[in-house]
Amino acid sequence: MINTNKKIRAAFLGATGMVGREGLRILSNHPKIDIVALAAGPNSAGKRLKDSIKDRVQEPNFNGISDSILNLVVKNATDDIDEITSEVDFVFSALDLPDGKIIELEKNYALKEVVVVSNNSAYRPYNYVPTIVPEVNGESHIEVLPNQRKILGTDYGCIVVKPNCAAQSYMGILDAIKHFDPYDICVSLSQAISGSGKYLNDVEEIQGNQMALPGEARKSENEPKKIFGSVKNGLIIPNETLNIQAISYRAPVQDGHLANIFFKTRKNTDPESIIKAFNDYNPLEKYNLYSAPNPPINYLGDNVFPSIKKHVNNQGGMEFTCGGLSYNKESGIYQISGLTHNLVRGAAGGAILTAELLIAKDIIQSKSK
Repeated sequence: MINTNKKIRAAFLGATGMVGREGLRILSNHPKIDIVALAAGPNSAGKRLKDSIKDRVQEPNFNGISDSILNLVVKNATDDIDEITSEVDFVFSALDLPDGKIIELEKNYALKEVVVVSNNSAYRPYNYVPTIVPEVNGESHIEVLPNQRKILGTDYGCIVVKPNCAAQSYMGILDAIKHFDPYDICVSLSQAISGSGKYLNDVEEIQGNQMALPGEARKSENEPKKIFGSVKNGLIIPNETLNIQAISYRAPVQDGHLANIFFKTRKNTDPESIIKAFNDYNPLEKYNLYSAPNPPINYLGDNVFPSIKKHVNNQGGMEFTCGGLSYNKESGIYQISGLTHNLVRGAAGGAILTAELLIAKDIIQSKSK
């Protein structure tokens, strides 16, 4: 018998890493999700979290993680699967492992009948695994999960992933204006150092410099095709008509991914209508999710551009911040700048919001009596 009144019990795999620590900060005292288990690699296993990360954090008070979580003993993510899965209803996964090992490990957790909400990229190409931006495709793409469970041979266990952190800096913006049919989309991305799991002062080569990230650019071109794809016969069919050209650079800032977006629209529109679409956009409002920004898109103004220093932490780092919309009548090209907090909206916070939606849709349930 499913008990819908209790908190949902969760474990965090990769708890000692940068994304894991950020996720645990957000989850401290969460009203719906109770972190009851932590896991990481063998070097951290057997230690309390506070002892495992004391040399890794650069902010006081362990980045705001609650004492109850800090005092949990970290388990071995690979060796202690049976013990972890017996205690929880689902797991967050932010493990730093090669793709092959991630695929095997996350599948093993799902086979133990828990839901896996993953920050990792390994399962993103799989057409039966939804790659979720909650506002954009959260409701539609979870329709593949019954088929995924058939493929895996599970009753409850399944895998859901989040997309590349940089792509999320403009996915909400494109979704809000999709009824204008944007095309010829070009994106220039400036990505913070924390996207590589490092601190700014630890990376000497980035000081006063920008570094090209061609691999990240390819993710930002390919993953949106899946995110904006359709579901047919339990599989996600990519939108191959969505062509995005991207260029990505690592920038000398700690947090915040900036995107300069250029696009045309097939349907006649004007800047005022596009701004109205931003202001009206709130597809998750009906669920009243704890981590959901309200409104999700904050348009700052025509002559106001997103600033990492001023805006990266807006709404706890969960909103899509944008500004500086302009339109060239001769070329028909619109331009706008977008900003997201890559560790929050782009990583840990995005996964948590995804889990909240899955709870609201009864994909994640409490199994405790």
